Order: sequence, then C-alpha cells, then structure tokens
Amino acid sequence: MKKYEKMLEVNRKRNQEKEQLARKAIFSLKQEGLPISVATLVQRTGLSRGYFYKMKEIRDLWEKEQATGVQEPVGEFIDPRDKEIEKLKAERDYLIEEKKRLEQVLKKYELGFLTRKDRM
Repeated sequence: MKKYEKMLEVNRKRNQEKEQLARKAIFSLKQEGLPISVATLVQRTGLSRGYFYKMKEIRDLWEKEQATGVQEPVGEFIDPRDKEIEKLKAERDYLIEEKKRLEQVLKKYELGFLTRKDRM
C-alpha cells in the first residue's frame, strides 16, 4: 500500500503543478492583451488540448477570462483605411463643388449671358 500512496501523492503534486502552470498562462495572456484560446494555452504550457477541456476548473477559468475580452489599448486605434477614406471624401467634395460651378456656367450659357471669355 505504501507504493500506491506514494504514486497518488506524486500524481496529485504533478496535477497541482499543471494547474498552476495553466492558471499562470491564462493570466499572463490576459495581461499581455492576447486572445485566450486553447491553441495558445497549449503552445505556452506544453499541456495537451484535452487537459484544458477535461479539467473543469481550468476550462471555466479560461472561458471566463476569454469572455471578459481583451482590454483595448489605451491609445487610439488608427485604421489604415482612414487616410484613404478622408482622401476620397475630399475628392467627392471637390467634385460636388465643380459640378455646381459647371451647372451655373451651363445655365448662363443657355440663357445667353456668357461671352466667349466667360465660358471657362
């Protein structure tokens, strides 16, 4: 019986170490602002995917931390498409003004108020 008790103690200790390793990895991913997924936890800890699904306490912890989401960085996020959008808006505004100007020129021309030099 002594060998059996020794084996149980060794297994218990190994399981506690695995649990601590998993908890530490979950909290470090959250602090780093990285997504918490089983794949990243497996990569960080070396534990199997099954471990994270099988151990209810660990699964509940990573699901809870995953649900709280990644904290957004403090600085403002700048979308690289914003410059292109601003450029297109400015071009649109220019074209709207140009259209109005040309409509006025056309109207004057149709009414006969334009001379050759006023046409453009």
